[in-house]
Amino acid sequence: MKARLLAVVASVALTVSAFPVAHALFGPEEQDASETPTAAAPAARKANGNKLVWTRVSSKQPKKAFYNKKTAAPVGKTAGSVNRAYFRMTLEDAVYEDHLDSVKLVVPVTKPNPCRKGGTPKVNVHLTGGISKKTTWKNQPKTVKKLATVKATCSSKSLELNITKVAAGILNKGNYTVTLRLSAANEKSAKGFVNFSNKARLVIRASSDDAGGVGGDPGANLPTPVEGASFTPAGAAAPIACGAGATRPVIAVATGTFGGTTADPDGSFIGLRAQWKPGAAAAADANLKVALSGMQYSEPNEKRTFAFAAGDAAFAEGIYSWRVQARDDVAASAWSGWCEFEVDLPAAPGPVDPDPADPPVVPVVPAARS
Repeated sequence: MKARLLAVVASVALTVSAFPVAHALFGPEEQDASETPTAAAPAARKANGNKLVWTRVSSKQPKKAFYNKKTAAPVGKTAGSVNRAYFRMTLEDAVYEDHLDSVKLVVPVTKPNPCRKGGTPKVNVHLTGGISKKTTWKNQPKTVKKLATVKATCSSKSLELNITKVAAGILNKGNYTVTLRLSAANEKSAKGFVNFSNKARLVIRASSDDAGGVGGDPGANLPTPVEGASFTPAGAAAPIACGAGATRPVIAVATGTFGGTTADPDGSFIGLRAQWKPGAAAAADANLKVALSGMQYSEPNEKRTFAFAAGDAAFAEGIYSWRVQARDDVAASAWSGWCEFEVDLPAAPGPVDPDPADPPVVPVVPAARS
């Protein structure tokens, strides 16, 4: 089994390190960044869209948005205003592996000093719905559930929290972004205020069942780009054409399968991954969904063909865009181009009109009793 540490941060490289065994989940006493193992010679690869998005909201400026502002991330009450911070991060690279071993949230603190007597005030961490440029104090995302109340540690000068179970649940539903809210445990007093950096990150540790694999730079020997990337509506004999705009195909069913062919230059377990989202290709990626094929072993340059369902969600009526890429246990090929289709479901059958030739139905009124 191969285990890897994937540090997912904003606009930086991901470090993929090989470990001799898979590591256990962080326990409460193990959430210290200094205990995270590192490889002797890690190979780095560029983040594939692993972008941090963040915002904050202020009760004193209830209609103002702070989306991706280059400022600190205040949490709690200061200058008469209650502040909360939201971070949306990606779990995308965890889908390359067979096992998600651990995911740890790390948010650096700028003040007060976590090493001072008493440390920093406690902070609540909640899982929430997504954020956007329209997120304000009056337009905050829905709270999904509270994860924990925690304090920053002196050793790392950061707030740290194990969110492995939450991350696994998100990935199992075919999604790969997580949005978390930080709020002061005591929002009524300025004594509960903490100023965080906006550079939150996830430290992801994942492992693969493949005992072999590619050594060295995972950017080498990538799976070949997908040939014949396709989407086939349920019940159709052949895939639809790849079109967009005026050439966008229209389908009359709510499910289907993605497909395509790839190979691995050095021989490895390979598979396909599809992304799809509501809207045209130019639409925002906030609602991206992921579908994964099973893995097949490919001898060097042996082509393998895949067909796999778009997940358990049915497509509602509307426009959708999709693309496909090949993956092995380390890295992935380039994406295919975006394609689109439109779902136009048949109308439900209504009441049957009577045949004009049939005699009219005369209601029978019972005679009144004397």
